[in-house]
Amino acid sequence: MISIILPLFNKRGYIEATIKSVQAQIFTAWELIIIDDVSEDASLDIAKSYAKEDARIRVFQNETNKGANFCRNIGIRHSKGKYIMFLDADDLLTPECLDNRVTVMESNPGIDAAIFTMEVFRERIGDLRRLWVPREESALQRFLAHDLPWHTMQPIWRKEFIDKTDGFDESFPRLQDVEFHTRSLLYNQLIFKVIVKDPDCYFRTGEARKVFNAYSFLDKWVEASLMYYQKFFIPAKAQSMAHYLKGTLYHTYLQVLWQYKIKNISKENFYQLEKKIFSFFDSSEMPRFIIFLFRIAGLVNLLPVPLPGMNFTIRKLIINQSNK
Repeated sequence: MISIILPLFNKRGYIEATIKSVQAQIFTAWELIIIDDVSEDASLDIAKSYAKEDARIRVFQNETNKGANFCRNIGIRHSKGKYIMFLDADDLLTPECLDNRVTVMESNPGIDAAIFTMEVFRERIGDLRRLWVPREESALQRFLAHDLPWHTMQPIWRKEFIDKTDGFDESFPRLQDVEFHTRSLLYNQLIFKVIVKDPDCYFRTGEARKVFNAYSFLDKWVEASLMYYQKFFIPAKAQSMAHYLKGTLYHTYLQVLWQYKIKNISKENFYQLEKKIFSFFDSSEMPRFIIFLFRIAGLVNLLPVPLPGMNFTIRKLIINQSNK
């Protein structure tokens, strides 16, 4: 009935709990498709051990590291379910998750997806007490501006709709899920229903789960943000929404500034990333006032003492400024 697609890379400390949260579902007509992206730890062995004991679990292995979007597309191609759901290898589901989601989809045959509430935690469920409540209003504008209305794990999809989208864009080094959701809304006229209830899934944010070099991660993020801006600028402009895209660029720049401020990247790395962003501004003929606002944001965010409300104000000015 439902195919759960799970990319796996070096999540030895988490994958077992994630698999067990799937096995604990009260709704049992599921398959779990795990795609290992050349893990260097014991992640693959753990996944295979569960697959031996549970025929509903299938494990595939990439020959070379390809990234989560490549893995998800493999999962889509091998999926047999009427519905599809994406799950990361360190996140968790409540026992009622699949039952609730399938019930909503079966009761609403006219929708392509239903999107559910998620709880964010650091290391233990409840340690942040923060909910990611999906938002229906202005969903496309929010994705364009990187004010994300939902996360990859929150929707359940009809497979026939996923097939219509051609899956994830494998050229994107980051922001694959944002690109996919944006494209689904902008090009494929996604019809969806938002369910605002208690959370049925849990998204882990703890630092220990992260498997990346900070500079490499940010470099890919910057590259993906510029690709995202270029890919959607013309179709967004046709709907008078292109100005929202600057929110994605601003969010990316803030991440670069923050990682530099907390010394996760060197000064040289910071200048390399900043140069890449501002060179793009020059090549795309970004309005000078926008560039000025980005420069102000750079100064403000590197001050020893934060200025409350400044980023919100700058972001609002940037997004509201019309594109040429």
